[in-house]
Amino acid sequence: MKWTFALSGRSRIVIKNIFAGSSSIVGRLFLAAAKRFGSVNEVYSSIEGLGGSLSLSAVSKVLKGLQDEFIIEKGPEGIALLQPEKLLQKLEEGYKPPKISSAVKLRLPGEGIEAVRVLETAMAGAARWVISGESSGLRYAVMADSSVIKVYATDCKPLLQYQNERFYNVLARQAEDSFLYFDAQAERGRVWASPIG
Repeated sequence: MKWTFALSGRSRIVIKNIFAGSSSIVGRLFLAAAKRFGSVNEVYSSIEGLGGSLSLSAVSKVLKGLQDEFIIEKGPEGIALLQPEKLLQKLEEGYKPPKISSAVKLRLPGEGIEAVRVLETAMAGAARWVISGESSGLRYAVMADSSVIKVYATDCKPLLQYQNERFYNVLARQAEDSFLYFDAQAERGRVWASPIG
């Protein structure tokens, strides 16, 4: 389904899928924050506060689409999530893997998830990074420790000093998609993906 929105009464903009890519950040915010928002500006500010990147006009358009789907309600008391189960289902159906521009295999000191502590120093100020949703399962659920931890980064160049094609314990994938870094959870030298996924 495509959503078409009028701008300034003349031109129109089409958002192909409000549940995919950067547009999905709006729905993810409602699940992460679990609160009523007072205005579109508050939704926009909250997205920025959780590391998201989306224009105010895009936020407004996605909110309109969510309202048309009866997933949220907008009224004098603010903007609230009505159907979290439907929103989760739509986000799952709309999910598209991020665009990976490059990948590098790394040998970092330590085993399992402990190896990613080095990334905090290596990436300081150079790029955004996050442990992938798949590898972040180690934080949110009881599961076996993976021998290869997967991470996303906006720039993998600072990591090339650790490159090792044969004996790697971390796979870093370069991707710019803002939804990957939204609501990331920093904790003791690790940056976990959002529990919303």
